[in-house]
Amino acid sequence: MGRPKHERLKRLVTLQQRVKALHDARHAAHLTEARVAEQEAAALIESLNDPKGVAALFPALVHARIESALARRDASWKEAAREAGESAAARARVERAGQAYRQALGQHERALEAKTILELLEQRLSRKAGG
Repeated sequence: MGRPKHERLKRLVTLQQRVKALHDARHAAHLTEARVAEQEAAALIESLNDPKGVAALFPALVHARIESALARRDASWKEAAREAGESAAARARVERAGQAYRQALGQHERALEAKTILELLEQRLSRKAGG
């Protein structure tokens, strides 16, 4: 039949934890991307105030870059929110798999105890019958 149920569930818990960590890392990356894009937009907006800067020569280009940075920020925020949802779902799966693993492990341990007790009783009965 293969591996015992508790061993398969333990592997599933490990896998689910890795999936959750992946979603957490993606969430953090999207938040970082959003922050970087927002900082870029702020720097570009600040450069518009400098009359001697390049932004004064090409204001349309700077405005387009500001719009692009803000669009990237919004897209990153959206992706971060999606990954946060995926992370929450993964956390729920980890908890369910962990609970199933603990139950299966408990059943396995109880079955081993019962088997050991039965073997000891059989040994005692065979000694009494033979002795």
